[in-house]
Amino acid sequence: ILGVNLFAEVAFLPDASYNENANFRSLGKAFSLLIRSVTGEGWNAIMHDLSKDKFYYESYVDIHCVDSMDITAATFHNLDRDRDGVVDSEFVNGCGKQGWAFAYFITYTLIVTFVILNLFIAVIFEGFEESSSSETADLLHRVLEVWRRYDPDNTMILPLDRALDCIDRAVHELTTHPSCGESYFQPLSRWDSAYLGLPFDMPAALYSLQYMRVLNLSVTSFNEVRFIVVMKAIVRWSICCGGINGPGLPPCERVERLCALEELDGRM
Repeated sequence: ILGVNLFAEVAFLPDASYNENANFRSLGKAFSLLIRSVTGEGWNAIMHDLSKDKFYYESYVDIHCVDSMDITAATFHNLDRDRDGVVDSEFVNGCGKQGWAFAYFITYTLIVTFVILNLFIAVIFEGFEESSSSETADLLHRVLEVWRRYDPDNTMILPLDRALDCIDRAVHELTTHPSCGESYFQPLSRWDSAYLGLPFDMPAALYSLQYMRVLNLSVTSFNEVRFIVVMKAIVRWSICCGGINGPGLPPCERVERLCALEELDGRM
């Protein structure tokens, strides 16, 4: 509205950016021009066009202009011959307004740039907060704390039995309510249901096949497991069991998720 009040009476210059397509002659055209200026498309050229004074119009382009057009309800009828509600272009002969043009466009650009910049920063901070508070990030941080207890020297690799102990401990802490100490749901057991806890020369033979299938561990030739493999195994467990701090999933849904993970592994 301010732009229409200030610049609607400014006459067009030959081959200028302020023309029939970009002007302040109506609210619709003014809104379109300002939206275009937000993108940075030629707003400074329009500003300079609107800043040309009477001397420029009459000396350089030989166009007569007036400092102020006196349009009233009585004279408007004669100035709007096509009856579109806007003064016809051939009757608009106002001079540019140098001070107002610079003040208007520079202020508008600074305000809009400031608003867009703040929106951009707000989106970045929102994304950062979401990533920091996400369930996956919380899971990784908690698993890392457990890993440090089993690998105090930060070798980033553990023997198979120690790696499985680390996984079981991490799963236990992830599925235990911090206030009451009760588990959210019954996690998968490492041992086969027929195992009674008696000593055995080959403990790996007593591992639950479903448990090992969920973890999908990659073991080195020295029977060791790397940290990234342990982390991946716990993430797989979380996906199959329905996430941490949750009620857990029934066995049929766990199997469906596990099959989907194995299908995804086969494509990679």
